Amino acid sequence: MDSISLIDISSLFNAPSGDRDHTDRRIAEAAADVGFFGARGWPANPNVYRGWFPRQTGFLTSKEGIDMGPDVAYGPSVVSPGAPLREPTPLPPENALPGWRASVADYYHGMV
Repeated sequence: MDSISLIDISSLFNAPSGDRDHTDRRIAEAAADVGFFGARGWPANPNVYRGWFPRQTGFLTSKEGIDMGPDVAYGPSVVSPGAPLREPTPLPPENALPGWRASVADYYHGMV
């Protein structure tokens, strides 16, 4: 694993084209190699949500989880309230899950 690719995905939001096919191939290659990629070129989306996703039984997109940002590993200095991926992570109190925050920080560092 050399690095995680940064892929401009803007062509995926357009009609089929050679650029779109190229982007598809780059995403497939990243998935087969590293398993991850960084996406850039998103269209504007005013409906961005960060935080806890409660379970949604009965919907095709059923999910439950917590969206965690870099502050879990690097602290509040990396928080940027206007940036959806750098807003403060909603964390439970330390006394509710002792040691959980340290484990999440270790995991985050491992993923980086």
